[in-house]
Amino acid sequence: MELVYTFMARLDRHDLEHLSQHLTIKIVEAAEVSFRFSGRNCHSFNRMFLVIAAGGGENFIHNHTTGRHLPMRPGKIYFMPRNTDLEFSFNPDMRFISFHFYLELFNHFDVFSMQHQCAVSSDRSGFIPELSAIIRGKFSLSSQCRLQGIVMAQAAVFLKTETARIEKLDFITHKYAALFEFIRNTADATTSIDDLAAVVKMSRDTLSREFPRDCGITLKRYLTQSIVRRAEKMLLEPETSARMVAEALRFNNEYYFSRFFRKNTGRTAGEYRKQENRLLFS
Repeated sequence: MELVYTFMARLDRHDLEHLSQHLTIKIVEAAEVSFRFSGRNCHSFNRMFLVIAAGGGENFIHNHTTGRHLPMRPGKIYFMPRNTDLEFSFNPDMRFISFHFYLELFNHFDVFSMQHQCAVSSDRSGFIPELSAIIRGKFSLSSQCRLQGIVMAQAAVFLKTETARIEKLDFITHKYAALFEFIRNTADATTSIDDLAAVVKMSRDTLSREFPRDCGITLKRYLTQSIVRRAEKMLLEPETSARMVAEALRFNNEYYFSRFFRKNTGRTAGEYRKQENRLLFS
């Protein structure tokens, strides 16, 4: 009871209701895996690895964005924010639970968007064996609620977003509501900054100046990240080929899409599909 009253005293009921309505976690991959891998990539989702066993040899995560090198050890939880240039090395005896996810506020901003540091914590709450049992067990709504709750609780350990940032995101969401909706659902490889300026009824120069000031990212980069995210999602559908993705996102042809995808993720569309499906169905 003491914890409940302490919490409620610090958080206004309006704030609680407002944030609970606009904070969502979207888990796009959850698997217990073991495979040899050595490579470098960058993706639109956040990643979290919970290491069960390390085996022999060196296992590591290297963050090329910050230069930090993290050896991977059993009983540790590793967090990697989205859009970070990462290199991995896994030996075939290492086993870990892998999550790819988005934690979004106001349906447009991942709360880890401004973070580039990878982080590590110890599994003091005993999440690793519980998650392993959930993933290996029979599907049920209660188990999926528990899985989602654990991922969100552990993500909170690595979160550095401050209250002032949340208030600013709320303001930005209202200011650019039409723009975010257009980019998420309609924009494609042919979309220009002029097209986006028309959506929000601003001049190109005004939008190009105000968007990065408000959001901390250029509009062109935000658009690119959105297209990458949509491509990643489509590539996980077994019946959807790279050519079909290129057509859906209105690239000139499959070659231009493949070059775009590799430039922004470090992997070809084929490599991404093969490796992510191996995680999904391990």
